[in-house]
Amino acid sequence: VWSIMILGAVPGHSTIVPEIDLKTLTARADLIVVGRVIGHERTEQTTLGPAQGSLPAQVIRVRLDIEKVIKGYTQTPEISFNLVLDSAGIGYRDVPVGEFGVFFLRRAETSYEVLDPYHPSVPAAPAAPERSARVRREL
Repeated sequence: VWSIMILGAVPGHSTIVPEIDLKTLTARADLIVVGRVIGHERTEQTTLGPAQGSLPAQVIRVRLDIEKVIKGYTQTPEISFNLVLDSAGIGYRDVPVGEFGVFFLRRAETSYEVLDPYHPSVPAAPAAPERSARVRREL
């Protein structure tokens, strides 16, 4: 009983995560791909900028198996990109191995990086059929 009361008394850490803006992500992305995360590794420690509170963070190198390219161009069926995860829980989201989605990326110095660390991907269904641009009207 005491452990429940003690644990229940610990204040929670809350973060306000900005809403996803698909129009802006689409316009600003250099590469938009649909695919599955097939691996990732921690590469280096970094510090977020003053706008994020100068907090310590970790750079993750994510490997992605591409099913489809929506915007941009890549010659390989697999790409890697950097994802920054904060250590203080400000709401940056990880992408676990096996996650399938639409990824909005921007070109960095030597590779790509996630455009929005709060929303590194949008869920998608593997092998989803493409929708036709035609609209059928029934009279």
